[in-house]
Amino acid sequence: MNVIQKSYYQSLMLGIKVLMNILPIPKPLLLSGAGSTSTLLELVANSQGRRVFLVSDKTLSKLGIVRSVEKQLLDQGCDVIVYDEVEPDPSERLIDQMVILASQSKAEVVLALGGGSVIDAAKIVAILSGTTKRVSQITGVLKVWRQNLPLYVLPTTAGTGSEVTMTSVITMSNGLKKPAVSPVLVPMAAALDAELMLGLPAPITAATGMDSLTHAIEAYLSTHANKETDDYAISAIKLIFKNLPIAYQNGSDIQARQAMVNASTYAGLAFNKAIVGYVHAIAHQLGAIYHVPHGLANAIVLPYVLDFYSDTCVERLSELAIAIGITGDTQQALSQGFISAVRDLCKTLDIPTVVKELKEADLQRICELALKEAHNLYPVPKYMSKQECLTILGRLKENNL
Repeated sequence: MNVIQKSYYQSLMLGIKVLMNILPIPKPLLLSGAGSTSTLLELVANSQGRRVFLVSDKTLSKLGIVRSVEKQLLDQGCDVIVYDEVEPDPSERLIDQMVILASQSKAEVVLALGGGSVIDAAKIVAILSGTTKRVSQITGVLKVWRQNLPLYVLPTTAGTGSEVTMTSVITMSNGLKKPAVSPVLVPMAAALDAELMLGLPAPITAATGMDSLTHAIEAYLSTHANKETDDYAISAIKLIFKNLPIAYQNGSDIQARQAMVNASTYAGLAFNKAIVGYVHAIAHQLGAIYHVPHGLANAIVLPYVLDFYSDTCVERLSELAIAIGITGDTQQALSQGFISAVRDLCKTLDIPTVVKELKEADLQRICELALKEAHNLYPVPKYMSKQECLTILGRLKENNL
């Protein structure tokens, strides 16, 4: 990257920073703990609309969770239209179909019950229902300014933090992931109820938890970080290092589960303004091309990007080390200690160190797409060259036979 390119991207990020500082970003009403699901459903039932478009997925339907929520709404006099066909990394085509169905059914309220993919899809439905617009018209930054239907959220994973963010990520018809970013994508209310997560399989617990950790770390290292986002990020990181191994080993530990869902929300509030970085830029391509689950992709990529940042972010990484109880004589030792702690956590959670799907023939394309995404959208603390990106991708592919 030459000086002119770097100056251009820095100017672009400065403009985004100014915009983020003056943009009013709402925060949803957050209900937390035992009974919060029932309380949220009472809010939905007592809202101005009584026709509820319930968005979920087949897994939660098979577990009976969708039916339980539907029944509670029916018992309170609501009409419920269930859509339980959201897939991981929801596509532009799928969401367009959901919008049409919600419009035809004259939905008055949208309720998301699920993980990040479900919530992201529901966000777009709430924006576009009752309009003639399509998904392709609202991807990008501040392309939409009105939420046509109120949105309520019941997260069932502790990972994306989508219940508090103004972002929805969509897989477009060309296979690439694109965000829609606007304050109107923030839900009205969410219930942070660990009881919905007690049956979550250990690998999903690990991947979604590492997704939250990535959000918090990238937000803390961002050049857009401020006192508020730092506080949220550090709170999330401390909770995750303490509670994720417990939730992974014992999925029925309700206290660890509740701590993780709180951490996910804190991390979401951190990156809502501070944004993310190269980990997400690379992980998005792995998800789009190979369908690697987003949280898992972040978890695999994170240590390698931290290695890349290690010479530039010594002070910030050392602060994170101190926050989780690491000791050291110098900032450099603390910084390296934190990166080692991230690797140790990944090992504890059985996170692989390589992406088995990664193909040599795709490296150049992944590199170009990742750098384009990062440099145009993310306030990274250090700019990555094409060769540096390819080196990281090569490490992700090492021993991948």
